[in-house]
Amino acid sequence: MANQKGVAMLFIIMMVSFIAVIAIAGYFLMSQYLDQTNQLQSQQINQKSDQFKVSQVASWNEMVNNEAGFSLKYPNNFFDAGHQPKILFGDCIGDVLVDNCPNITNVIDKDQDVKVNYQNHNLLSAKKIIINNNQYCLDNIQEASMGHIYNYYYYFVAKNQKCLVVYFATSQTSCENYLPLEAGNVEQIQNYNDCVAKNKNQPDVLNQIISTFNFAQ
Repeated sequence: MANQKGVAMLFIIMMVSFIAVIAIAGYFLMSQYLDQTNQLQSQQINQKSDQFKVSQVASWNEMVNNEAGFSLKYPNNFFDAGHQPKILFGDCIGDVLVDNCPNITNVIDKDQDVKVNYQNHNLLSAKKIIINNNQYCLDNIQEASMGHIYNYYYYFVAKNQKCLVVYFATSQTSCENYLPLEAGNVEQIQNYNDCVAKNKNQPDVLNQIISTFNFAQ
């Protein structure tokens, strides 16, 4: 009788262990399947997003500097009126060294608006970045006034001992100007939401614009 109980208990333990192994294996298989499914869905979403961006950029305005063989694209109504991007091209000042940012003062002087905003520039503050396999220097000047933040971007690169400068001027409105929100004031709420969305999306749009920098081969 004792032997029968021992055998029965051993059988129960074996069955429980077998079921536990099956359950654990099933859990890991299901987790792996869900991870693969999520990764696939994420890839599909990213592909659709990339396709949308490519299609969106294709309809943007194109700006070309034939002398430099350079072009870029930007969307309508992104920049304030009269502050669309500018492409300046001319002789650099001094020797152009690969490891240093070139002196672009001579090129900046070609445009009075660009020159005024660049008065406090400092080549030592410029940082080097790679855009479409070309090394650029970026100098960013920021000002704040009357609830607005103004950013002036100078992307510049030396090509064949000449300097090319791409100039952007962007602005952001402090959304706190719309606060506190009044209950039922639909226009105020909409203006606030539009302000937040614009400020949030601006860096992404700028990155897309920068990705269109292109030198003709």
